[in-house]
Amino acid sequence: PETRCGSKMTGRTLNRRQSALSQVGTAGSDTNTTVMLTLTDFLARLWLVASAPRKGIGEVSVGMPRAHFQAALWSPLMDRFEELNDQIRRRKQQGYRIHDCFPLQGYQIAEMKDHVLHLTEIWYGSDRGGNLSSMYKWFCESMDLLGVTAYSYDVIPKEISADGWATVVDGAARVAALKNKG
Repeated sequence: PETRCGSKMTGRTLNRRQSALSQVGTAGSDTNTTVMLTLTDFLARLWLVASAPRKGIGEVSVGMPRAHFQAALWSPLMDRFEELNDQIRRRKQQGYRIHDCFPLQGYQIAEMKDHVLHLTEIWYGSDRGGNLSSMYKWFCESMDLLGVTAYSYDVIPKEISADGWATVVDGAARVAALKNKG
């Protein structure tokens, strides 16, 4: 496997990126027709196969690249997280066993982690690095939905940093919640 920015890309991830790169510029084609992609689709496919820039899209003074990134990549990721939580809710409602309610297999969690890290490296830039907090937040929410956590993450006081980069969890409240679980 190829190594990029200190993380290994699985063969599956590398194949997906190569496949996306081969399709940059066209939505699909046959022998007679080529359909051009929208700028948003083109940029999304390009960003998915390219290495992160040193300075991220989030730091660009012009809003156009940020808007395309959010529309093409970030919003669909957030929608995917919500779809997965909806799937957990449906499975619980249908009476699935608790360990069958979680919709992802282990390798899919690793792929999602790589995808989120890549997207956040594009947003923040390779100098600043990627961030898995959005995936961590989703994972905590999904574990709460499953009912497998020792406490509800929502009841623990949190403070978000001014730049939105970090969430500080009240350690004393967390310890107290864990003590009540025995």
